[in-house]
Amino acid sequence: MPAALFKDNMKGEKHLFVGTSSKNGIKYSQSGMFDPNLLCYEHEHSLQDCDDYAVRWIRKFKTKARPSKKFKNLVYLFPNPYPDLLLKFVCSVVWRCAVSPIASTDLTRLGPYELVLRDFLFSGKEYDPTFYVCKRSLTVNNVAMNPPMIMSPAKMRVEGILVWEFELGGLLWVLKLDPRRIAGLADLAVANNKNPVLVPDFGTLPAHERSSVTGIITNMKAQASTKVDTYPVL
Repeated sequence: MPAALFKDNMKGEKHLFVGTSSKNGIKYSQSGMFDPNLLCYEHEHSLQDCDDYAVRWIRKFKTKARPSKKFKNLVYLFPNPYPDLLLKFVCSVVWRCAVSPIASTDLTRLGPYELVLRDFLFSGKEYDPTFYVCKRSLTVNNVAMNPPMIMSPAKMRVEGILVWEFELGGLLWVLKLDPRRIAGLADLAVANNKNPVLVPDFGTLPAHERSSVTGIITNMKAQASTKVDTYPVL
């Protein structure tokens, strides 16, 4: 994930608190998770366009997005002049975390989709997997996490179909690589090739209702005497 968005989360702090659900304790970072050995300069540079675009898009959304009266203030309609770059960004985040030795877990692995995403990102092969972007705030003790938690991609099943989701910039990003349609997800909310893009507002969700989040915070508290209730980052 772009270091610029991790630095946005610092809000005057000296460092970020990094935790994981797999072990107790915290680490400190000023730029989030970065694997310097994952990509050569050429391939890293080839992702710069979508990283830069996503950073600008997320920052503008935070400051300028307003609920749409057309949809009874339940969604945001926000400009997305380069929808192909937003898709590339989502795919790159999921792929990088899945193949990096420092980030990969059973919950990130892509299986046969790893090669498909790699060819899309670096070989120019056409691919248009469905993705969604939604506004959602996680809360602890009825208080919204501020700044919002950043969470690495993890896969889950929706209607029996695998999707990969991550939290970044106060937004929930969902990537569906399986071509089968999920009945419960409206086609209107699909973000592919949309300008403006429709961003549903899911409101707030108590962190304890997501077992992965609860595990992270519990493990961070096991060692830390820090503000992990309001400043957790994964």
